[in-house]
Amino acid sequence: MVGLTAADTTPTTYVLVGYPACNAIRVDGCVFIKPLVLFTESIDAQRYVYARTAERTDGMMIWTPEMDGVSGAMLWGISDEEDDDVACVLRPAAIQVAFTHSAHLRTESITCVLELLNSSRPQ
Repeated sequence: MVGLTAADTTPTTYVLVGYPACNAIRVDGCVFIKPLVLFTESIDAQRYVYARTAERTDGMMIWTPEMDGVSGAMLWGISDEEDDDVACVLRPAAIQVAFTHSAHLRTESITCVLELLNSSRPQ
């Protein structure tokens, strides 16, 4: 069985999905949270664009939420590996650990996670 590896090529687009605490509401004892789906680009090896405003898929400009509660979410690199307009591959790129509005979100490498997963699998 082949071990897990980081992406071989550097993607230009990344996606982060999480549940920010500011998007949570409590109704009749139940908590409901609107998810955040963020498409972003790399600034450097540990920072990714996170502006105060963003454009929705319908073209409308919106305010981006505070990301408290999203820490620990996987940042996925989007790789186009097929010769069509639809297919893509999502590969783990990093773990989100912090953010600064109007600046960036910060991540940590997943290399240690990959090493742990590969070493804990039976041979």
